[in-house]
Amino acid sequence: MYPEDVEALLTEQQITRRVDELAQQLLEKYHDKNPMFVGILGSCYVFMADVIRRFAAPCTVEFLAVSHYGPDHEGVVLAKDVGMAPMGRHVVVLEALLDTGRTMTFVTNLLQHRGAASLEVCTLLDQPSHRQAPIEADYVGFSIPACIPVGYGLDNQDRFRNLPYIGAYHPETEQTHGTEVSN
Repeated sequence: MYPEDVEALLTEQQITRRVDELAQQLLEKYHDKNPMFVGILGSCYVFMADVIRRFAAPCTVEFLAVSHYGPDHEGVVLAKDVGMAPMGRHVVVLEALLDTGRTMTFVTNLLQHRGAASLEVCTLLDQPSHRQAPIEADYVGFSIPACIPVGYGLDNQDRFRNLPYIGAYHPETEQTHGTEVSN
């Protein structure tokens, strides 16, 4: 069942099938490299858990978090660092949504500067229509149109993370106790 303000984009079955494929691609490349998977909190945790459960080889898992600042949230700073240094490691950054590219540019520059032996990006969702930085993912689950994606760990104002599918949130159709919310 979809909330009234969420339009279906990807079903649970579509996501499962594509995550299986992405994990297999990563396994084929990194099965003998003991990669470090780095997830960007907070939306990546569901995607990351599903990928690493399917990665049937040694690996390590780390998380980092960033904060955005400025009038248009264009600035990025590190809010939580990884616990293990990436020096000499094969690093795969896992992200639920690659949109503007500002966060991913910050993260990849940081990890490269810290000496990662190799660095690739795997995103479940790619939203190229929002791109503001020249970065692309090495592995893409789905390319999506301009929208506010929610579900499968993605949220809007801390809502909808627990939906097992991915939908497009339409705040203009949101209902509150039967009364339409106006902006």
